[in-house]
Amino acid sequence: MKNQSMGLMRTNIVDAVARRADLSDSDFSRSDFSFSDFSNAKMIGTKLVRVDFSGAILTGADLKDAVLVDADFSHVNLSNADLTGANCRGIRGLETANTTRARGLP
Repeated sequence: MKNQSMGLMRTNIVDAVARRADLSDSDFSRSDFSFSDFSNAKMIGTKLVRVDFSGAILTGADLKDAVLVDADFSHVNLSNADLTGANCRGIRGLETANTTRARGLP
């Protein structure tokens, strides 16, 4: 068994409350954030590749310049979130997300 680099570890933060958390410039790739509350959280420049946000609350979250490649936004509340400059390639689930007044969406 080999050690994984920190960037390859999977984090499970399911049904958590992380309002106003500052996760900027972190790498949470392949993490499960489903049903968690990240209201008004800062995730500026955060790497969130293949993250599961399904059912999460991202109201007012600052996701500027985040890397959201292949992220799942099914049933996510993105109202007032700022995704300006974010890499949103391959994201899915936006058709079921609340995107009211969200900025920077594809």
